[in-house]
Amino acid sequence: MFTSDVTQHIKTAKHEQAFNQRKRREQSISQSLLTENLNKKSDFKSDLTEALVFANIPLYKVNNLKFKNFLEKYTSKNIPDESTLRKDYVDSIYQKTLTKIQAEVFNHKIWVSIDETTDVDGRYVANVIVGVLDSEVPGKVMLVNCEHLEKTNSTTIAQLFDRTMNLIWPQGVEHNDV
Repeated sequence: MFTSDVTQHIKTAKHEQAFNQRKRREQSISQSLLTENLNKKSDFKSDLTEALVFANIPLYKVNNLKFKNFLEKYTSKNIPDESTLRKDYVDSIYQKTLTKIQAEVFNHKIWVSIDETTDVDGRYVANVIVGVLDSEVPGKVMLVNCEHLEKTNSTTIAQLFDRTMNLIWPQGVEHNDV
């Protein structure tokens, strides 16, 4: 008798309507959570990438099976491939660092140093470092730009300087004491 009452109730239009409405709501919620998770970058992966970059540990080290198993065992997290970290997280860390440098030098007199060298493959590499000129506080040296150049001469170095200054002070941002 009890099962027939339940079966009868399930077949009523009111129950069907409520069931379908609930199912649509659950699908909508799960779809929005899925979309949110796909769009939202993982804090863990971002923190992992930032820790590796700031500790000067090459990202390819996460592909080492022993290291990967260690991290997964003690963090209970899935450790992504190096390419995922590089593709999805390095740029945002760079942008965050660049924003910090911009804030540090904003409305201050700065010094700039450009050094060029050749790497092991014979390519020309130029590094641009900056610091704030302040007689009260010892300066912090910040690497702003590192580029491979086709050749090094006064023109390519001047162009590198110009590109670097545009990184520090993007178009439309007013700055004083430069």
